[in-house]
Amino acid sequence: MNSLSRKAALAGILPGVLFWLGGISWAQPPGSIPPVYTQRLRIPVLSDAFAQPSAVVADVHTGEILVCDRLRNRVVIFDEKGRFRYSIPGGSSFQSPIDLAVDPEGYLFVLGQVSVEITLLDFDGRLLRKFPLTGLPEGFESPRFTSLAMSANGESLYLIDAENHRLWIANRNGAIRHSIDMTIGRTQEEIELLRYGHIDVYGENLLVPIPTDGLVHLYDLEGNVKGSVGDRGSAECQTMFPAAAALDDQGRAIILDQQRALFMTWDVERGVCLSEHYGFGNAPGAFYQPSDLALDAAGRLYVSQGFEGRIQVYEGARPASAQIAAREPSAAPTPPDSVADAGVSETEPAKPPSPAESEADIELGALAAIEGTVRAWAGAWSRREVDEYLAFYAPTFQPDGGLSLSVWKERRRDRLTRPRSIQVSLAQLDLRLTDENRAEVAFVQAYRSNLFSDKVDKVLLLERDQFGWKITSERVVRTYRE
Repeated sequence: MNSLSRKAALAGILPGVLFWLGGISWAQPPGSIPPVYTQRLRIPVLSDAFAQPSAVVADVHTGEILVCDRLRNRVVIFDEKGRFRYSIPGGSSFQSPIDLAVDPEGYLFVLGQVSVEITLLDFDGRLLRKFPLTGLPEGFESPRFTSLAMSANGESLYLIDAENHRLWIANRNGAIRHSIDMTIGRTQEEIELLRYGHIDVYGENLLVPIPTDGLVHLYDLEGNVKGSVGDRGSAECQTMFPAAAALDDQGRAIILDQQRALFMTWDVERGVCLSEHYGFGNAPGAFYQPSDLALDAAGRLYVSQGFEGRIQVYEGARPASAQIAAREPSAAPTPPDSVADAGVSETEPAKPPSPAESEADIELGALAAIEGTVRAWAGAWSRREVDEYLAFYAPTFQPDGGLSLSVWKERRRDRLTRPRSIQVSLAQLDLRLTDENRAEVAFVQAYRSNLFSDKVDKVLLLERDQFGWKITSERVVRTYRE
């Protein structure tokens, strides 16, 4: 179950047949049927469409689908047929939700973008309480959570902490029981570049995508290593930037690759890629930088992406790995702590955000997306992934020195492939929106390879198009002398 060679990955698809479905292709093993795009989840009021659905969760206990719409500061709920039910606004209860989990009794555990606390809501959206992790070992920084998941019985929480590079395992009240050190076996340079995807629990398996590894790591629910799946690379049936994963009832992993704009199926036991479903663009069923994936008990697959606010649905996959594990009969259906203890009235609803809060959330979300773009650009440069690196530049990019864009790209390709190793690190990022679709980012850039090193102050100008933020200008404003 370790990462596989290119040869092994291709062995699973060479005997297959190639399907074309409206610009979407599948390399299929004989006798299997690919999931088919069927619909987008939509809110009935057109002007109230998703702004940036950062996470999608399939509640295996009810069949409902829950979506974190970060920029509109809300959680949106659909039924198992994809019909809109209602939305839960943030405000005083949570801000800019980036992930959530649902327990068997319908309580929601919501993670906000800039919060170090977990927000507990009932299923009507009423705030019950907020709580931090307790029992954090001495010497650790304040956590920066990026994703969470919950065991099927609702007794354990799993949280990725990008500040301390830990995966914390806690009880449902937030008391830490165990942790997984994500830095083991990594150099300091690799730790600095480490990025995390959306974690999830399927059956007795905890799935932890590490995009910068090109792998999805598997653990049992106590945090013991079970293996990993994927084959890092940008070629067919390779995992370039796995952002999320699911596990079906036959033990096959469905991996969402953000940079290759596809999802693929892997036989976890044999470590073989079986198929991939791709469609780069804005046609129905196609992707551009998808962010999360969920598989429900009926075999419906849900894929979210921030650009164009899409949640796309595919039918025909295998059902999700069995997750429903009810509590003991004697356990009362109560939240971790009583509402009275939280100091909140049982009838007090979550306060909707004011217009000023909404505008601030939109700006905060845009700046987060810009920073993510710039850091991903530096990461692609460090990994010497030329095509990925060049994709961050807009068609209107103006190279210095009067070079044409095509000549500049050839020179950059040579500059990235000639060294044996490259490390690009960014510090002191200063991000500023100049208008709704333009931004300026200033930072200190340290470049080091086996051939050359320097340190400069750099400014990037970016513009937003239908596919996201692209670099339109890049200039060095100061070079440090060592």
